[in-house]
Amino acid sequence: MDDTEISFEKIQEMFSKAQYDIVKPLLKNYLSNHTDNPVAYKLYGNTFAYTGYINKARLVWRGALKKFPDNTDFLYNLALSGVLSGKPAKIYLKKLLKINPKDAEAISLLAQIAKDNGNYKTAIKYWTRALEITPNNVEYMNNIGLSYAILESFGKASVWYKKALAIDENYALAYFNLSCALYEIGEFEEALKNAEKSMELDPTTHSNQAMALINKIKQKL
Repeated sequence: MDDTEISFEKIQEMFSKAQYDIVKPLLKNYLSNHTDNPVAYKLYGNTFAYTGYINKARLVWRGALKKFPDNTDFLYNLALSGVLSGKPAKIYLKKLLKINPKDAEAISLLAQIAKDNGNYKTAIKYWTRALEITPNNVEYMNNIGLSYAILESFGKASVWYKKALAIDENYALAYFNLSCALYEIGEFEEALKNAEKSMELDPTTHSNQAMALINKIKQKL
């Protein structure tokens, strides 16, 4: 292994320790002499993204994509950063999925875009498709449940939350969402059990919401 390879490994090690401001100039210098390393471009863009400079990160990734047009990491990062910053995203995801039709994360991001745009049925289709690739992904199941809940199909929503909990019995958010769905269909005792379980597993993240839900359920009992 030569000195350049060792140097890049050290840069990767510093990156893994979140030393982004130190790594930025090192990667810039490295890339001035090594334009054939897509991982270096990815990390360089990430140093900007992780320090709040999304537009600069996108510039890096777009430039890298010209050199490596079939690199799915650059396509996904441009899509995700597009969603976060209100820039185009679908164009990158569609190209990514032509290269790798079984990229579950890309399909899930399409689902999230659809959900954010109010296209809940489309979102459900995308997350269901993503689950065909990663069948035990409880976040996708929870998101399908949330989409059904927004459509006021609370029975279907509860089915999906239960599917998630059958795989991960410590998934606090799914217990909370299941409690909300059960409340809407009048299953107050079960709703209370699930709300209390959510509080037990995660007493901080959604504590105010869970307590408010518990109090609302108790008024029905």
